[in-house]
Amino acid sequence: MGFFSNTKFAFAFFIFAFPFLLACSPSESSDHGFNYDEGTMRGPSRWGMLKPEWGNCSAGREQSPIDIGTVQVSSQLGDLQRNYSSAQAVLRNRTTDVAVVFIGDAGSITMNGIVYKAVNCHWHSPSEHTFNGTRYPLEIHIVHLSDRNETAVVGILYRYGLPDPFIASIFPDISILRREDIPLGTINPESIGIPGSSYYRYNGSLTTPPCSENVTWTVFKEVIKTVTPLGVEALRNVLPRQNRNNSRSIQPFNGRTVFNFFVPKMLVFDKCLLPPLISTTKKIIFPDVYETLVHFSPDPTPETYDFTVTVSIDDQIINFYVLKQFGIDFFLEEINQKHEVVIFMVGLKQYTSQVLDKLNPNGRSKSH
Repeated sequence: MGFFSNTKFAFAFFIFAFPFLLACSPSESSDHGFNYDEGTMRGPSRWGMLKPEWGNCSAGREQSPIDIGTVQVSSQLGDLQRNYSSAQAVLRNRTTDVAVVFIGDAGSITMNGIVYKAVNCHWHSPSEHTFNGTRYPLEIHIVHLSDRNETAVVGILYRYGLPDPFIASIFPDISILRREDIPLGTINPESIGIPGSSYYRYNGSLTTPPCSENVTWTVFKEVIKTVTPLGVEALRNVLPRQNRNNSRSIQPFNGRTVFNFFVPKMLVFDKCLLPPLISTTKKIIFPDVYETLVHFSPDPTPETYDFTVTVSIDDQIINFYVLKQFGIDFFLEEINQKHEVVIFMVGLKQYTSQVLDKLNPNGRSKSH
């Protein structure tokens, strides 16, 4: 009698609690027939075998993402022509990613005379594309479709640093996102933030099933967009566990050409004075601290690094582990003999000032 009473109570509790549980956590089984966990037998290595129409995922010759290394410089591509506009949008948990879906006409980009309308943007963590084998913590894809159903995707990678303004603007909604869409009001895709003009262009595919090819990829070269670890975790934590690491592995290159539209950097200082000159006779050199002088990564501790700097971002203490380029101390010493060196730094002031102190203990170089 006690057993049946307890069973009835448990059943009644389950019926009462079930809708609440659904609303409070993303479903572990609610996906699109695929996920990112190889242990489920529906992970990326098996996508091409799950459905006949997904065969490209295994057999395609122009799949994405790729590692971008050797490129062919092309000045004929020109600036990416953007004509975005504000449109109603919703935040959607698609279980495989978090997406901002444009409901109205959010404008377009134009490539080779073809107009591609903005459809959505969504995030992958860690980044899907890599630069010379380096993977970054986050990548956003802005998806566009033409009237002929052709796809063009703009990819932008993030490094750790300051909060990204676009993610920060919708962060409260991301943190409570469940199965129901959340209206965001009007959003202009331009507010995502396009980093500069230099980019890579190649022919690839969708990075999720059906892995359709003939997708025109534009991946911006400059990794100057920054995001906090908190922002990345928010985008991951609302997804089912099997999709929180939602990056497809690097795909074979298969002889493709990656074109690089390159715009030489021009230093423009608008009402911003350079440091006082050390010398009136020496020429000035402007090395960029990131990638040119150092590489950095946040916690956890990497195997190799030269020094650490500690900063506070969003009231969170973050350690950055800095690895100097080989021979950089000798390089700075030598060029300081013949030139005035102004180290160009863009980023969190408390971080960059600590890095400069380590690179330039005698104060011979200036920073800007």
